[in-house]
Amino acid sequence: MRFRLPKLKLKPPKARPPAGAGGPRMGPGGPRPPRPPRPPRAPRSTTPRPPRPPRRPKPPLSPKVKRAAIASAAVAAVLLTALVVAIDLSSQPFACAKCHGPQADALHSSAHDGVTCYRCHLPAGMWSFPAAKADEWFRMYPAAIVGRKLSGPGPRISRTACASCHEKVLVGGKTKVHGLVIVHWQCAGEPTPCDACHTSVAHGRAVRWAREPVMDDCVVCHLERRASLKCDACHTGKLETDRIKTGPWQVTHGRNWERTHGIGDLQTCVTCHPPQKCVTCHRTRIPHSGNFSAEHGREAVLPESRCSTCHDVKGWCRDCHGVDMPHPKAFLKQHPTIARDARDPVCLKCHTDFDCANCHVRHAHPGATDGNLQGILPQVPQGGAE
Repeated sequence: MRFRLPKLKLKPPKARPPAGAGGPRMGPGGPRPPRPPRPPRAPRSTTPRPPRPPRRPKPPLSPKVKRAAIASAAVAAVLLTALVVAIDLSSQPFACAKCHGPQADALHSSAHDGVTCYRCHLPAGMWSFPAAKADEWFRMYPAAIVGRKLSGPGPRISRTACASCHEKVLVGGKTKVHGLVIVHWQCAGEPTPCDACHTSVAHGRAVRWAREPVMDDCVVCHLERRASLKCDACHTGKLETDRIKTGPWQVTHGRNWERTHGIGDLQTCVTCHPPQKCVTCHRTRIPHSGNFSAEHGREAVLPESRCSTCHDVKGWCRDCHGVDMPHPKAFLKQHPTIARDARDPVCLKCHTDFDCANCHVRHAHPGATDGNLQGILPQVPQGGAE
């Protein structure tokens, strides 16, 4: 079957008259008024422009001014050269050695011999150079001139300075050196500074504060991350008896360990000792739990308590409680003159309102079973009457 499209009748477009031909222009309201003719353009001027006056030549410099300019340029060049030479000379290791002689001598016998001072002691590389020079010239040099000695710990070494040579150590695997095994990116990642453990690698014992790896710091981190606490996980080549003879443990495990073992970090005791070992002597958990300050009163009054083994009970307890603890025998008769009122904050550190009512109210009314007669005696304030 064929489909035929209907024929469309197209009307021819209306012819528009040429511009200016025919009658007047037609608008919606009738014929439009004719446009006014444009005014003729003014003819261009043919008169040439007057020439510009010639510039006045600059007067030549006098010989005196020339000599002054040359002299100023020469002085500036000399001063600039002297400044560059002074900066260069004062940045050499021998300049630092004038005041830091022991440190410089130790550097020559270390693995960092030949490394310049600024290679390590600029916190942000060469961007710190202007501030470092200003610190030298306006603080260090005047102090050296008046004979002031070195004091206080030296500035820390940035990780960026160490990573410029030891980047493989920070991103690599296990490092075994001096009997220790460590993975630096796990144990010494950002923001731990490298000189937290490696202070003496360049200047030996000449540094003002020799910081070395401390096992207490390692154990605290291992406990938080539940990492291995076995000795061989981090130590190699030493017996267990040798490992406690260096660092802080040589004090806590020395001859007087019974008196000095509490000086160290008590959280690290569980590395080798079971918690029950402390209880056999201290009669309580060591280190104390986080809520021990609110619970210690029950243990402190027991006959077998041994608080005085570690604490000066006279000063230690009074500093917190504000009164003698434990209370002396005559305290019961004297407490009305010690307590300011039933709501004394010193008393409420340990006691509640019931403690006062249990004695004051029930003593006067032995028939009361709940220790509070406010229902019968509404005039009695909360906490009982004295």
